[in-house]
Amino acid sequence: MATTPGTASGSAVTVVSASLSSLTPNTTYNYRIKAVNSVGTTYSTNATFTTAIATAAPSISNVTSSAITTNSATVSANVNANNASTTISVEYGLTTAYGSTMATTPSTASGNTATAVSASLSSLTSNTTYNYRVKAVNSVGTSYSANATFTTAVATSLPTITNVVSSAITTNAATVSADVNANNASTTISVEYGLTTSYGSILATTPVTASGNTATAVSATL
Repeated sequence: MATTPGTASGSAVTVVSASLSSLTPNTTYNYRIKAVNSVGTTYSTNATFTTAIATAAPSISNVTSSAITTNSATVSANVNANNASTTISVEYGLTTAYGSTMATTPSTASGNTATAVSASLSSLTSNTTYNYRVKAVNSVGTSYSANATFTTAVATSLPTITNVVSSAITTNAATVSADVNANNASTTISVEYGLTTSYGSILATTPVTASGNTATAVSATL
């Protein structure tokens, strides 16, 4: 790591320093100073220090949900690593058994001050209540925030279908393609076909579902 300042000149002593971070607690580190000029390279003698022992599991505060749409939400929190490298994630699901996990951004924290973290959850179901909590793990233990909930917004638009075409038509097969906008509600898609407009046959597309508010290209080979 470069020192501050990173260069020196003249014949007077220049005081330099470097703040090392993301170290492991209760660990001995070796270090030396390196100085390079046009004549050559000088090293200080080796020295050591030992980082402090972590004595507490992470602490979690200010857990909130925001930016809630029909199929997404953002969970935010502040995490204090309590001087031990800490891994952070959000657990969420329809019950307090959760079932889904997403790493936060950033996904790790260190030091002894609060780190702001967040996770953007997606592919949720509209008009549905989700349980969630923040999980933080360091060498001392695992901490969880209290359970909280949010409810996704109600979808207000039907899916839209555009660019419907048939292609790759042979004596006994054809491919039907389209673009489907789910309009922010989880959507299931299929092709109905037959000899009349009563159809009579149905085949799921690939992919069979769409979500979000942009066009998803789907197709089915009959």
